[in-house]
Parts: sequence; structure tokens; C-alpha cells
Amino acid sequence: MPPAPVLPCDELRQLYECERLTTLQIATRYGRSPTTAANWLRRCGIALRDARYQRRAIAPEELERLYVAEQQTLNDIAQHFGVSVGTIYNRLRAQQIPLRRKAAALLLGSR
Repeated sequence: MPPAPVLPCDELRQLYECERLTTLQIATRYGRSPTTAANWLRRCGIALRDARYQRRAIAPEELERLYVAEQQTLNDIAQHFGVSVGTIYNRLRAQQIPLRRKAAALLLGSR
């Protein structure tokens, strides 16, 4: 039997269905594994979304505003959109927005 949720089912439903948090985001928030969060959702009778990659719409103007005008980090922007840092990097490249030196060094150093 899956572990009992650490919060009420209606709150889990709010996080997962209304706020569209992922099982990973819910798990991180409560210090548990994504598998545990998925088990909580199932125990509450909440159907899990398809885990396969779903393309996220990222408005080019908003991405440029966050990265260029507001000088946010790639990590912060990725969290804002709920995608990976690699996705943000790819979108910046596609829009031909030059990376700041620090961001470029981090990405090149991580390969």
C-alpha cells in the first residue's frame, strides 16, 4: 500500500491539478521522492498526467525580458517555466540571444 500523504487529498489535488505542479515539484516541496508523491496522488484517487515530454510554450519576448533585461539566471528562468536549464539554453540559442559569460562557462564546463 502506498504511504499515506503528508497533507490532505484536497491540497494535493490543488497542487497537482490546479497549480499543475509535477510529482517532482511536490516531492521536493515536502522532502520526499517523486515516487512517493506519485503514490500519494494515486492513494487520493488523482489520475497522474502522462510523464512523457510535453513541449512547453515559452514566449520569446518573455524569455528575452527575463534573461536580458532582468538578468535572471538560467536556473531561475528554467524554474519559472517549469523546464530544464538545457531547454532554456536551447530556446536562447534558437532566438539567437547571446549567453552571458558566466552562463556560457557553466554550460560548457558541465559537458
